[in-house]
Amino acid sequence: MSDVDFERFTQSLGVQTSGASAATSAKRFERACVLGGDSDAWLLAAICVANDTPVKLFSAYAAELDPLRSAGGVTLRGAGPIGTVALDQSKSASIETTTVLDSAVNDSDIIFLTGPVHKLRTWAMVLAGHLRDGQVVVVLNARTFGALETRSLLRLGGSTADCTIVELQGAPWWLAASGTQLQLSKRTAPLAATLPARREHVLQGLQALIGKIQPCTSTLYSSFGDCSGVVELPALVLGGPFNPNGGPAVPDGANALPVHQNFHNLFGESHRLVASQLLDERRLVASKFGVRDLPNLELALSDYAGGVEADDSRAIPNLQQSREMLRCAVIASLLPLQSAAQLAGVAVPVTQAMTTLGSSLLDADLTAAGRWLESLGVASTSFDDCKRSLAELIDGESSGGR
Repeated sequence: MSDVDFERFTQSLGVQTSGASAATSAKRFERACVLGGDSDAWLLAAICVANDTPVKLFSAYAAELDPLRSAGGVTLRGAGPIGTVALDQSKSASIETTTVLDSAVNDSDIIFLTGPVHKLRTWAMVLAGHLRDGQVVVVLNARTFGALETRSLLRLGGSTADCTIVELQGAPWWLAASGTQLQLSKRTAPLAATLPARREHVLQGLQALIGKIQPCTSTLYSSFGDCSGVVELPALVLGGPFNPNGGPAVPDGANALPVHQNFHNLFGESHRLVASQLLDERRLVASKFGVRDLPNLELALSDYAGGVEADDSRAIPNLQQSREMLRCAVIASLLPLQSAAQLAGVAVPVTQAMTTLGSSLLDADLTAAGRWLESLGVASTSFDDCKRSLAELIDGESSGGR
């Protein structure tokens, strides 16, 4: 990357602070590592380099790192930062790749976990013996109760380190990968919260490192505020004459413009109806746990479906990506909501129906793989006891808020 491109790359991150106190109190991350080899991992690693933070990119699979090594780096284009970040350069800023976990984790202040749910779980288990006090673990695309699950798995693996876990509901930009080139588009700042709660200096430091986030007072809010399943399930599984795709009308014999091929335009009125019902059920369950200010449907669509213009659109996933997205949405968004609903004694028939439909399309019973609060230490015959137990797990924070 040239000096001009690097300066433009860094300035385009659009870091925001909440005032002078944020700059002085924010935790500063001197070294970072990213676990995973997908495009989200590449993006985070590139952002760290842009912010003059040394970063190691770890993957145990050569197939994930080989494309980057062959290309010599990752290139960012579009509405976000622009530039090419090199790999494994000893005399200039670059992403250092490694297949040695100790090398990636031991000297890092902040560790990003990326990938689908099964990989997030794997990272938590293998990290257990490597973490030390003071490190920050960021769970990207954490969905519902992702931080709680990560802490539970770390403890199951024997970790006793005093770490902060950040539940982050997405990367700072939407991206579409073409080889090692990532086309970025704007997205609503993702929700973020810490476990234990109220470690604002960590969120301020994270914002300074990667750009825009929406800080929440606790993971209770960021979990119930996860509308990924609300938006992604209807878009991916409902089609045909009764539930036609949304988007602008296209005359016979004509082709839709590329700008109209985006996730938001998968939604027609019937999709909106189902998504609205899913959101109503999530809102009802959340209210039982003290969270009452979840977004409305339009905000949920903006957060998780992107916009309709080229610079803020979310790409339509291919079949393989759709299957992975569907699996993660059921396991880590809908089933945790069902778990909370059962504890609260609330019926969520649409959520249950969409869970069943998603499992059927994947030809797998995903129930056992779901995030159930009981397995995370929240179980009692009394709902009041369940709420107290959950509040203790997130350090006494029994209500959420941005």
